[in-house]
Amino acid sequence: MKLNPYTTTALLALSALAVSGSAQAGVLILDFSFQPTYVSGTDTAGMQGSTLTFSVSVDQATYSSYSDGGGGFVPFALASAVSLTVTGSSVPANNGVWSLTSPSDPFAVIPSDQYGNAYVLLGYNGGASGVDFHFGPSSASVVNFAAYSGTPAASPAPGDAVKASDFNGLVLGERDVVINGTFFNGLAGTVVHATMVPEPTTYAVAAGAGLLAFAGWRRRGARATRP
Repeated sequence: MKLNPYTTTALLALSALAVSGSAQAGVLILDFSFQPTYVSGTDTAGMQGSTLTFSVSVDQATYSSYSDGGGGFVPFALASAVSLTVTGSSVPANNGVWSLTSPSDPFAVIPSDQYGNAYVLLGYNGGASGVDFHFGPSSASVVNFAAYSGTPAASPAPGDAVKASDFNGLVLGERDVVINGTFFNGLAGTVVHATMVPEPTTYAVAAGAGLLAFAGWRRRGARATRP
């Protein structure tokens, strides 16, 4: 099949889009939910029976690295935004969608560390206590939280491209969560859903290529119908 110049130009634009997309497809979004199970303490935040849903955005194109303390390096990427949606709390003020910040460490994701673990929402310094964060108007405090798994989906190296396949389907392991001093069990069996959201410029290139091809087709059709 012979291609007209307009179709060829559009295909070249789409090819360039595919090549650039392989290096940086856009923003990685990680979503997962769990229901904390009461263990001990006083549940002042009303988390028993509630559902916590996290959405983590990562816009790094490639993984950075930090020393594992043994001469090696572990890949990680800092989160650009983290939100928590709380539903079913017996304290109504704590239900809602909260933009999380950590007073101790930035949120980060690690696809694989030196111990064979993958992490979501781990402090940058890798502290054993995990990330501390606050949410809600009463500033409910969450500590000792690091969503992790002993079975990473992939094992990229520092400098490799950040991909959804590094986390998609990751099953998070058992981890205690402490909320306002109350101990809960959570995370066990939680599945991470990862997607790549193309950047606006990616959509613009695709739309431009489509319009270019359409314009060429219309022009060619117009010439063909002239007397």
